[in-house]
This record gives sequence, C-alpha cells and structure tokens, in this order.
Amino acid sequence: MQRRYTVYIHMQLVNIMKEKLKNKKKIINLIIIFIISLIIFIPWLKVHYSVDNYTIENYGYQYYSEKWSLLGGRLIMYLILNFANLIRLPVQPFIVISEIISIFISSVNVIILKSIIESERKTKSIKEEIMLTVITYITIFNFMFIDCMQYVECTVMSLSIMCYLIAAKTLVEKKKGYIFQSAFLVLLGVLCYQGTICMFFAFTTLLSIIKNKKDLKKIIIDMIKCGLISFIIILINLAFVSIVGKVIDKKQKRINGLSQIQSNLQYIIKNFTVILSDTCNLFPKNLFALSLISLTIITLLVALKNKYDKSLLINYLILILVSILGTYVFFIMTLSSFYTGRMRVSIGALIGLIFIYWYINDLFENKIAEIIICILLVIYTVVTIYFYEVIMIDQVKINNLEKQDVVEIEKYIENYENDNNIKIEYVIEVNNTKKTEKAFYSGIKTINPSALRHAEIATSVINVYTGRKLQYKGITNIGENTFDEEFHEQGYICKGNTLYIEIYIS
Repeated sequence: MQRRYTVYIHMQLVNIMKEKLKNKKKIINLIIIFIISLIIFIPWLKVHYSVDNYTIENYGYQYYSEKWSLLGGRLIMYLILNFANLIRLPVQPFIVISEIISIFISSVNVIILKSIIESERKTKSIKEEIMLTVITYITIFNFMFIDCMQYVECTVMSLSIMCYLIAAKTLVEKKKGYIFQSAFLVLLGVLCYQGTICMFFAFTTLLSIIKNKKDLKKIIIDMIKCGLISFIIILINLAFVSIVGKVIDKKQKRINGLSQIQSNLQYIIKNFTVILSDTCNLFPKNLFALSLISLTIITLLVALKNKYDKSLLINYLILILVSILGTYVFFIMTLSSFYTGRMRVSIGALIGLIFIYWYINDLFENKIAEIIICILLVIYTVVTIYFYEVIMIDQVKINNLEKQDVVEIEKYIENYENDNNIKIEYVIEVNNTKKTEKAFYSGIKTINPSALRHAEIATSVINVYTGRKLQYKGITNIGENTFDEEFHEQGYICKGNTLYIEIYIS
C-alpha cells in the first residue's frame, strides 16, 4: 500500500514538473515570437498616421470614441480611448503603445493556436516544432493582418481574434455550458471589432475538422452552431448601436439596413473575384490565388497517391470555402470597408490554415512532400514579411509627403491672409471622385491614398501639421462651384475666410 502511494506521489510530481516545463517552454516561445515581431514592425514602432490617427490627433479621444467606436458598436475601444483621455495620454505615444500591445496579443494568439494543434498532434522533432511555429505565426500575422496594424484599433482587432479563437475551441470541445461560454466570447470579440468575425468561422471549421475528421455531420452541426451564435451576437450588437445612437442623439452611417441587402449582394457577386486577385493591395496581384491553386493541386495529388479517404478532400474544400465566403457575410448589411484587409483576415490566414490541415493529416510524412512543403512555407513567409516592410515603409513615405504638401498649403494660406487681411477659419472639401487615381502619390499605391485627399480627413491633416484649428464645413461637389485654373492645378484655393481643398476619395 505504501509503495503504491509512493508511486502515485512520484507520478503526480512528474506530471507537475512536465507541466511546468511545458509552460516555461511556452513563455520562452512567446518571448522569442514577440521580439521577432517587434523587429519586423520597427517601421511602425514610431509615430505614423493612418486616416483615423489624424482624426484622433485633430478632434481628440472623446470625439473619435463617440463617433467611430461607440456608434460602431466597438465598446471596448470606446473604453480604451476614454481611459487614454482620462490620463491625458498624448496621441502619438498612444499610437505606438497600441502597436506594441497588439503585437503582444497576436504573439499570444500564435502560442494559443500552436498549443491547440499540439494537443491533437505532438511535434516529433525540433524541425517539426519550428515548422509548426512558423505555420501558426503566418496564420495569425497573415498578409491581410498588416491592414489592422496601421490603426490604433489594432489592439482590439488582435483581442477580437483571440476571443474568436478561444470561442471556436470552446464550441468544438463541447464541455459543460460551452454554448453560453462560446457566445460570450464572440460577444466580447464583436464588442472589440466585428470585422474580424470571419476568423471565428474559419477557426471553428478548422478545429471541428481536426476533431471530427471523417464525421461530416458533426462538422456541419458545429458550423451551423457557429453561424447561429454569430447571427444572434451581431443582432445584439446592432441593437446596441441603435440604442447608443438614440441616447447620444447621433446616427451611424455604415449599416444600410434591410432595404440594401439585394443591391449589396449584387455588388458582392460582381466584385467577388477582385478581392481574391488583388488581395486589397496587400500582397502581389494574383499570388494568393496561384498559391491556393498550387496547394490544392498538391493536396489532390498526395490524397490520390496515398489513397486517403475522400473526407480529406471534402474537409479541405469546406475549409477553403468557409474562410473565403465568411469574409463576405458582414457586407450583406453594409459595403463600408469592402476593399480593406482588416475585414478579410480569414482569407489572409487561409494559406496558414491549409498548412495546419496538412500537418494534422500527416502530409509531412513523405520526404519529397516535406521538402516541397518547407520550400513553399519559407517562400510564403518571406514574401509576407517583405510586403509587411514595403507597406510600412510606404506608409511612412506617405506621411512625409502629406506633411510636405501641408507645408506648401500653410505658406499659401499665410500669404493669402497677409495680402487680404483676413483669417482662414474654415475648410470645405471639393469632391472630385472621377479622378480617384490622384488620391495616390506616384509610385506609392500599396495600401493607402493620401489622407490629405480623403473626405473628412483633409482638415485633420492640415491641423495636425500646422497647429491651426480650422473647422470642417462639409463637402461640395466639383460641379457645384466655379473654380479657376489655379485651384485645378494646385488642388486648393482660399475664398473669403475658407480654404477649399480638392479630395478624390469619399
């Protein structure tokens, strides 16, 4: 009896030590991933301006938090912005702090995803360990994710992805109270950021396929539960937005309502392939489509050669369809941000999800297949990180060019004020959307137009770089007023106490 008890105690101590070593290993991996990510994001670990960052700098936290966060149903971001306002944190440090926190949360997401995969299939060597780490890394830090990182909302976007990942895990594991727990996590994710909910669909599909493998019925049931939870939570979020609008007496302009569903669907169908080919200008044109086709051909050949069960290909196709189609669900109600990567993160994550699917199904076992997979993985990872750098550096260039343009505008305003003994107090934007190409600086068209040529943002850009407090007085169309040749050449002109500036993106 004493011996049995001693053996039991010994086994418990061994298990505790193993768990401690496992946790220590996770912490070390997290630190390494976080440091590498910080190095990758160096160009943005200093002050940079997206269109939203200019708005916050110009109007302040409170204005932005009410108009964009609260009316957008993003309660968590509203609270964060108001906390920053409460402690009087300057906007520029806030931008950098948001980036760092987002990078850390996303690094944690990599560890969580990797742990979930390892619970289903243990790594057998250091090579597999490194390979799985890289795969889960590019799934989270995918090529669409860079669009999230340019905004101060990057923190809540990363947090929302964490919520959706854990919600998917909870839903698939089906422990006691899993429906309510999963729904709560999805609600928290939506209150952070709704646009990334496509990751909940993709994660649920992947994890259900991993767990149920050949049981298509269970996979479909999990997907239906995922869809119903998402639908109910989105309705709750829309109700929240409606109530908030009435309380603060403001109306959001993004959700079109039921009357626009048909026209939205027509637009989605018409522009469906554009997203897959252009990938929101965040990846080389057609490279994603070519990568997806190549991986599909490899999957098909390996499956046929090794005579895998037909469920392997069926589940593979389901994963692809859900990851792609899931990014269009949100646009049934609104076309706002249709061409932005932050609403398409599950498409960006799809290549990584496919690699995970291969790993789980032991497609790495064949030596030739393993070599091919490693080469593809390295190429894809390098290209993704390279485009991260290109996009970040280009955005810094855009900010510098915006600043130079504002310096010229400021000189023009000063001369006008001196010559006419008048003070410029207002800005009216002149809408010229027939020439949208002019919104982009020559040679720089990877992610953003100039904020100085963007509706409702131009005033903020001028105020940020000049220190002026010009008031935005709205938009007029190019044909509604008469402007001389000077205006059309330089894109701005002063009349009375108002600066008129031409914008090309509305």
